[in-house]
Amino acid sequence: MTKPLHVGHTARNGLFAALMVQQGFTANPGALEAKQGFLEVFNGPGTYNIDRILADWYAPLEVEGGEPGLKPYPCCGSTHASINRMIHLARTHDLKPADIASIEIMPPAAHQQPRPAHAASGDIQHPVRHEELWEKFQDCARRALPRANIAPLFERLSNIDTIGTVGELTALLQRHAAAKAAE
Repeated sequence: MTKPLHVGHTARNGLFAALMVQQGFTANPGALEAKQGFLEVFNGPGTYNIDRILADWYAPLEVEGGEPGLKPYPCCGSTHASINRMIHLARTHDLKPADIASIEIMPPAAHQQPRPAHAASGDIQHPVRHEELWEKFQDCARRALPRANIAPLFERLSNIDTIGTVGELTALLQRHAAAKAAE
C-alpha cells in the first residue's frame, strides 16, 4: 500500500505546487542551500557544490523528451535490464518456466562492493536475506493473522512454485477471515 501512496502524494504535491505558483506563491530562493535548507540539513555544511548540482538542472525536461519514463516492472529499477534480457531469451528460445533450473543475476562490477548484511537494501546488488524477509513478514503478518498461520503461510509463499492451487495459499488467510467474522 505504501508505494502507491508515495506516487499519489507525488502527483498531488506537484499539482498543488503548480497551482500555488499560478496564484503567485513564492518561496525562499535559497531553499536548497540556505543555512537550514535541504542540502545543509540532509548533506551537511560544505559537502556539496550547488553550482555543479544545478548546472544542467532539468536540461532538457524529461516530459519534453518524447516517451515518459514509466517503470515497467513492480520492482527495483536496477533489475529491469535483467528482466528484459530474460524475456528476450524466453521468447527467442521458446523457454518455459519448467526449462529453467535457476537464474543468477550478477550486478555490474561497479556495484559489487562488499557491504555488511545489516546494510541490505532489497535491490539486486544487496538482496534481503531470508532471515530479514522472515522478520519483516512476521512483523507485518502478526497484525492480521493468527500466529499459527504465519509460519505456514511464509513457507508456502517462499515455495510458491510448488503450490498446486491458489486455494492452498488462501486457506491460510480464510481461516483468519472466518475467525474475524465470528467475533
